[in-house]
Formats: sequence, structure tokens, C-alpha cells
Amino acid sequence: MIRATIDWHELYGIGKYMAFGSLLTFAAILGTLACSDDYYLFGYNKNMEEINRDVFVIDSTAMQMSMSIDSLYQYSRKINTGH
Repeated sequence: MIRATIDWHELYGIGKYMAFGSLLTFAAILGTLACSDDYYLFGYNKNMEEINRDVFVIDSTAMQMSMSIDSLYQYSRKINTGH
């Protein structure tokens, strides 16, 4: 009867090369994606100018909402204190 035994040292070497190859492939893919100016956000292809414009719009809307809430709070304090 022939019995197969596993050579763990050889298997470890193969796994080490596979892990290194996978890491190298992953780094190459990330490097390729980092070189492009186009980004995909929520399924839409956008460049950095469009992203910055959208962030500005969201930021200014949030600021307006914050100011409206603050003024409503101040108004309600005036009404409640009778001043």
C-alpha cells in the first residue's frame, strides 16, 4: 500500500509565493486605479471637479439647515421667556 504524505515545508513555500503574487497583483490594480482622474461614486463616473462641486453643494445645504435650526431655537426661546 502506497501512502501519500504531505510535505508541509514545500506546501508552505508554494503558499508563500501565491500570497506574494496575490499581494503584488492587488497592488498593481490599486496603482492603476489611483492614476486615473475618474472615480465611480454610487454607480456614476465622476471626476474630482464634479465631486468637489457636489461636496460644496451638500456642505452649503447643511450649513443653511444648521442656521435655520439655530434661528428657530433662538425664536422659540424668545417666545417661551416672553422677551
